[in-house]
Amino acid sequence: MSGFTFVLRRTLPLWSFRENLEELEQAVVQWKLDEVMVKVDTEELSHGQVSMEWLDRMFPHLEELGQMLARHGTRYDINPWITLCHLDRGRHGKDSLPGFEGMVDISGKVSEACACPLSPAWLKHTQAVWKRYASLHPHSIWIEDDMRHFNHAPNVSYGCFCPRHLERFAKAAGLRRKVTREELVAALSAKGEPHPWRRIWLETLGKVTVDVVRALTQAVHEVDPNIQMGLMTSGPRVHEMEGRDWQGLAKALSDNGRLPFRTRPTLGMYTEALGTSLYMAADLIRLSRHVLLPAHSCELTEVEDFPYSRQSCSVSLTRARLLVSAATGCHGAAMNLFDHLGTPMEEEAAYGRMIKRAKKYLDMLADTVHQNGHDRGVAVPYINDYGKHHPLQEGDSIPAAFMPPGGGLVQLLGEMGLPTVYSDTAPVNLIDGTIADMLSDEDLERLLKRSLWLDGRAAAVLCKRGLAALIGLEEIGEFKHPEEYPSAAAEEFLPRITDHAPNCSGVFVPSYGPNAPVAFLKPVPKALPFSRMIDNEGNELGLMSFCFRNERGGRIFVHGYDYSCCATDSGFLSVRRRQALRNMLEYLDPSVECGVRVSVDGAHPMAFRRDLADGRMLLGAINLSADSWTYVDFRASDLHDYTVCQQLSENGEWQRADYSLDSRNRVLRAVAKVKPLHGLFLLLATHRV
Repeated sequence: MSGFTFVLRRTLPLWSFRENLEELEQAVVQWKLDEVMVKVDTEELSHGQVSMEWLDRMFPHLEELGQMLARHGTRYDINPWITLCHLDRGRHGKDSLPGFEGMVDISGKVSEACACPLSPAWLKHTQAVWKRYASLHPHSIWIEDDMRHFNHAPNVSYGCFCPRHLERFAKAAGLRRKVTREELVAALSAKGEPHPWRRIWLETLGKVTVDVVRALTQAVHEVDPNIQMGLMTSGPRVHEMEGRDWQGLAKALSDNGRLPFRTRPTLGMYTEALGTSLYMAADLIRLSRHVLLPAHSCELTEVEDFPYSRQSCSVSLTRARLLVSAATGCHGAAMNLFDHLGTPMEEEAAYGRMIKRAKKYLDMLADTVHQNGHDRGVAVPYINDYGKHHPLQEGDSIPAAFMPPGGGLVQLLGEMGLPTVYSDTAPVNLIDGTIADMLSDEDLERLLKRSLWLDGRAAAVLCKRGLAALIGLEEIGEFKHPEEYPSAAAEEFLPRITDHAPNCSGVFVPSYGPNAPVAFLKPVPKALPFSRMIDNEGNELGLMSFCFRNERGGRIFVHGYDYSCCATDSGFLSVRRRQALRNMLEYLDPSVECGVRVSVDGAHPMAFRRDLADGRMLLGAINLSADSWTYVDFRASDLHDYTVCQQLSENGEWQRADYSLDSRNRVLRAVAKVKPLHGLFLLLATHRV
């Protein structure tokens, strides 16, 4: 697969099938679509559990659609709108499916339309339906994100606590008796260290999902063994609520590695949002890929504007999601841009014009990113068992407390012009308290030999685990909000800590933005103080941050803030604090081992660096602000090794870049106007390439 695969998700309802088919054929040709993913029995039109009688009426149309796409060499995907069913919507599963058993909520409520995945009648029926779809021999068939144990409105927020699930749990727990829903819920909700049943329960849910996906895959492959399977997912952090077994799902979808399989990670952002929301979108792509490695095969991100018009989401932001998808290494995007009621696509023709214009640019970017190589950046470690091990506090409610906080650290790094990666070998890592609590002794041993950036909560966790000496900390105070300290006024950054960093003394009022808890620090004598809290007369109240080099060669930075409360806030990451923390990186990462640091004429860059196997370097920055930039500075330690610099033009060609190189300060400045929600990508090469 080359280029960036444009997949249009489209519903063709029975009453307007002919008109919609003719229009779709024109779009396939004019927009140069690579695939069409046909949604079946969709959204408002859905019957809930699809009956064979309805499918018989729809089937000739699906056959005709496949024939049209085959004439144009366009791949044909089938996307049943439901697997278990998303939400009741007034439908009743028993109307079309005798023996239907609905999912049971944690409170005991029963869904009318959303099936329990252990319901024999539902599974037998769904396998039969999917065999019918398979008889059309599509390129792929997709399992929707309703294949989950949560968010089945209005009756089921978290399930399934039916007798079948309880029996399966009891067997997994080695119990020779029945377990009631109330008994299990009490164990799951226990405060403090997790009750042993929590891990078993989440593993049970994970195995149920894998079993169902395997059964559907086998049913499809009985008819056509070459059909690829696809899975739409919510974010990995959300799926911690149900103990999702990602590797098990990868094996099931790929028929134990026999076939490629496809994923459709959500990007969220279904309605208009700030460009900075794309930090989280990019993180969802990378994290979904991380949990599926090494089995992952093909990513087609979900780019959806809901409820399907520019009234909900601009064409510019829609294009930006395609750009982020290509830049982060996805193979393409599944675009859900038009309603399911037969409304002609030409009523929102701007989407089609954008798709046509963007194709060459995204194709070339994707082809470059997909070449052999590796991404460089700062790592934010992720452990996929948070829900199984996280202690519950007073006030926590399940299942929400099983989800790790997410995205804040990634956005903090992004705002500072640093690319991020999920990698066990990254030289620089940033962790907060929630991550630190999950890391194994082996993980910490590895990280403490490298460059490690800790917030106050992470430092407190490491102290409790007996690692205070290795992070240079003698004592950490109680976490309080700044107004609890007498006359707290500002965080003052001290004179420079390296010869390379410019002096950046400045003050910051802590109450800008969220009033995040802070703890004062008492480091070992050889640590280098970096900032302190002062009162309104300039007197020191306590030390806020320091740098330290431990006996194992690791470089450590500890900052007394609780980042989970402030990392994404513009008041926290103000101009001077951002500059001070960038200066800190001169200590933590003096050789720019993270790959690149990006500075721009403005704010909100999304930075990229990929080192290609043939010796070239791909650098990039996407403008997530509403202002244009006039230049982009890329700082890296090895820029002087390259003699050729090309920029990706809007017509999808690599052309000579307008740039200057400051070898002494290791900065390449690309002079170009970068419009909001657009990117600048450079390809560097040596004379050897």
